[in-house]
Amino acid sequence: MRFIRAPLWLAGVLASSTLLPVVASSQVPPETEARLRSIFEAGEFNARSFQATWLPDGSGYTTLEAPPGGSQRELVRYDAASGTRTVLVSLSQLTPSGASEPLSISGYQFARDGSWVLLQTRGDGFWMFDSATSTLKRVEAGGGNAISPEGDRVLFGRGGDLHVHDVEAGRTTRLTWTTAESVSNGRATWSPDGNRIAFVQSDASGVRMRSMLVPTDPSYPELREVRFARVGETITKLRVGVVDARGTEVRWISIPSPNEGFYLGQVSWAGNSEELLVEQFSRFRDERDFFIANVSTGEVTRIYYESDPAWVIASYRLNAGLEWLRGGDSFLFLTEKDGWRHSYVYSRGGREERLLTPGPSDVMERGPVDEREGDDDGGWFYFFASPDNATQRYLYRVRLDGSEPPERVTPEDQPGTHFYDFSPGLRWAFHTYSTFDTPPVTALVSLPDHRVVRVLEDNAEVRRRAEATVSHPTEFLQLDIGDGVEMDAWMIKPRDFDPSRQYPVFLYVYGEPHGQTVLDRWSTRNNYHRAIADLGYLVVSIENRG
Repeated sequence: MRFIRAPLWLAGVLASSTLLPVVASSQVPPETEARLRSIFEAGEFNARSFQATWLPDGSGYTTLEAPPGGSQRELVRYDAASGTRTVLVSLSQLTPSGASEPLSISGYQFARDGSWVLLQTRGDGFWMFDSATSTLKRVEAGGGNAISPEGDRVLFGRGGDLHVHDVEAGRTTRLTWTTAESVSNGRATWSPDGNRIAFVQSDASGVRMRSMLVPTDPSYPELREVRFARVGETITKLRVGVVDARGTEVRWISIPSPNEGFYLGQVSWAGNSEELLVEQFSRFRDERDFFIANVSTGEVTRIYYESDPAWVIASYRLNAGLEWLRGGDSFLFLTEKDGWRHSYVYSRGGREERLLTPGPSDVMERGPVDEREGDDDGGWFYFFASPDNATQRYLYRVRLDGSEPPERVTPEDQPGTHFYDFSPGLRWAFHTYSTFDTPPVTALVSLPDHRVVRVLEDNAEVRRRAEATVSHPTEFLQLDIGDGVEMDAWMIKPRDFDPSRQYPVFLYVYGEPHGQTVLDRWSTRNNYHRAIADLGYLVVSIENRG
């Protein structure tokens, strides 16, 4: 028996061809094959993304760039207002004493005051570069590095335990001690004064083991035992701890612990260094609590509770979590308690003060809060929404005192999908804009006027290639499925579309809850679908779950 290997994308085309008799099932037209190879093998439609990190003071941004004619990258700074480029850490400064080659940097993190930077390398550990003395020193670090508020220590995880490295003394202190492989400590965060560290301990010892096939060798695959909690079985036990930064004492927060288990959302300091905020969910995800715990006395107070027989949302990913306002007197968070994902302000004691985002539409994602000094109206809350079109995404803002309705920050003449990377202080943002048919453009803009300061990545070559393939603009539709429900959809027509003909339909689906396929934004997959359409199909996607 002879097997023929083919790229997955080619297998998909052949499979669709056998189902829908438009092209012969034994071959793909040479023009289409060349087009698909340009998409998946050559990557000619892969849009470039702009990568940079804002400086802690928001005055500029940093990135890794190779000097002209070089391949190794150095750390450079760009002034946000003027665009002036300055080398912060040169290749010579990245070369350790006695070495012949500079370090290869894969990531970096600035101390809050910008006086030094933690460098992560490819294969050579972690290093500290001191800006004042221009010195390079190896430091001990690991996973989930977090620099202390004072900038003198690095918190990291290793082997399921937490450690703190004193960068001046070169000394590492172990904070937690686990004795079982099923127990780990993580999600650690510094207190504002740098004296304590909150963390979550996970204990999976009660979770049953399950055999998993590891296909290292097709003829003789390995079996691996992993902990896996099936529905109704014991899940991982969680508890919240606080350890002092010297590692001399661990205190455990006593929150309600039902026998069936629970989940934890946000665990963070409650606007000061004495109290901790803990977000807890029932195992069935139908109840949500916020607690404030005094880490010195052990007192725990519930400040918010909600329930929903279907589902309650959590503080992660698109919902950045609860944020303290007015120095900790009140807080802002997202909830679906009124049927829509809205933003509310509550007092620290748990009293509802106001709804910030009213109306029959969701907050798609939380943005930052701007409480800058001198704003007599109490500041602004930025968020992402699209009240009139769920396939698109725009930036809005609303006053924290709720005195005015939300206002759109994204220009009205830019329909599509928008992403923003905000500077500290919210004076600037990296703005990325795309549509289904046009590749993304990233520009530096000022806020809130949205003035374009300079274009950082225009993807001109990808745009040129895309324009040559878009014979018909992608059509966005709304399908009436009865009972007052309309579903979003898009449709791509063949290049030689004839409205008098009937065409077979190639349907692209994805079934994950809240996973949208009908979005007005750029994706390499769109070009694949366009190539399929030019074979004689109507390519359609319907928002069946999003």
